[in-house]
Amino acid sequence: MRDLAFVLASCALASLAFGDSVELPTLVHSPQSSPFNVLGGDLALTTPTVCVVGVRGADGLALNQGAVESFELRSDGWTYLQRLQPSELAAGDQFGEAVAGDAQWMVSSATRHDAAGVDAGAVWIYRREGRFWQGAQQLLPGMGSDGARFGSALALSGNWLAIGSPTASSGGVVTLYQLVGSTWQFDRTIANPSPAQGDRFGDALALTSDRLVVGDPFDDTQSIDRGAVFVYEHAGRSWTLGATLAPSSSSDRQYFGRSLALGASRLAVGANGADASSGTSASGMVEVFDLMGGVWLRSAELRPDTAVVGGHFGWDVAMESSTIVVGEPGFGAGSAVPLVGRSHVFAQTAGGLWTLEWSLQAEFPAAQDVLGTSVAYASGRLVVAAPGRSGQAGALMSIDLNADCDGNSISDLLQVAADPALDCNGDLVLDACQPINCDCPSDLNGDGVVSSADLAVLLAQWGNYGQGSADMNGDFEVDAFDLALLLASWGPCP
Repeated sequence: MRDLAFVLASCALASLAFGDSVELPTLVHSPQSSPFNVLGGDLALTTPTVCVVGVRGADGLALNQGAVESFELRSDGWTYLQRLQPSELAAGDQFGEAVAGDAQWMVSSATRHDAAGVDAGAVWIYRREGRFWQGAQQLLPGMGSDGARFGSALALSGNWLAIGSPTASSGGVVTLYQLVGSTWQFDRTIANPSPAQGDRFGDALALTSDRLVVGDPFDDTQSIDRGAVFVYEHAGRSWTLGATLAPSSSSDRQYFGRSLALGASRLAVGANGADASSGTSASGMVEVFDLMGGVWLRSAELRPDTAVVGGHFGWDVAMESSTIVVGEPGFGAGSAVPLVGRSHVFAQTAGGLWTLEWSLQAEFPAAQDVLGTSVAYASGRLVVAAPGRSGQAGALMSIDLNADCDGNSISDLLQVAADPALDCNGDLVLDACQPINCDCPSDLNGDGVVSSADLAVLLAQWGNYGQGSADMNGDFEVDAFDLALLLASWGPCP
């Protein structure tokens, strides 16, 4: 059994019936993993098969210069590609606090970088060349930006890049850059439209080519830290404030706008401080808005199946079409195993209602895992971070919710949930879809004999830090231990 697996806590589809748990074993970690690295404080799927991850504590507790690491999904699991650390970094910069990107460009920030002032911040831009990211440009705020934390939030879409400075002296600002040729050029600064002490305009961002959404979870316009979200429309050369959104409740400290996910005509807003009831302080919620007739209308409120005190449901949110993924990193607060965290997947039915499809958590939870601190979702691929795992070294989990390897129109995940015997090695790939002999795990090609052909499979996967068929001892690395197991089984399978 894997050291870190998921339990499927809640799921249902059509008439399938199954047990209450499923092991989801895909674990991704850094080959340079060490305590206090905090892998996964933020992450982004730049494509469904490329994930970039912030490691803001890299260099250990003493330096914390930070780093960004890149992973690629292949047929045998996630493979580590590279670590990025700009030469300009200094101790305490925490590069990797925020990341964003697409198939061509990736951006990451070090919000405590001091080149433009103490904790003014800086952002680095990378271009993808083949499989790897190459440094292209550094962006700095204006001189004298002490404490602005430029880069606390990042959003990139097409030729536009938005950078949040939520602690700038004016109650927070957002800076827009536009891609001209191969260079990102300053376009404009968008100021907080209703600045007040303690505001954090730009603490969360979401962006498309024609729309920018800015979160200020500490907005006090109607009540203390109730939060607000500002929607800007792009036409011609103008970005115009088109709507200001507020949570459905007027209570204090909802932090509405803590997280954002934007589609063509849909917006999901996390309010991690919202209370489901008087006894569930900061259980959190996500509010969904749909654009209808040019007006943003509140269409749903999403909550976990069981609201818990300090769960902070809505700390992060991701969305694609009719699927919304929500992180709840505070789940377990006050329990014997505090802050284990979990994440949730909601789907919209044909009738327009939102239903909770999955609630995912660690099968062997550890205190301070804070699973769900950051989430990403693209084309059915879900990646969830647990930055507190293993002494804050951090880890990622990834599953494909849409996988249907046997083509029967039923998710492989649901089939395994209904009958675990269909997946004897627990890799969430149906045994019928892969050469596998669970009575002879060293027979990697399924021909009934452990031979040089299996040795070739193992060597081809050597050093794989994801889940691969040659990882026979379940430590998420194909190495000498797996080689020893294969050699010990040499010859015909029993």
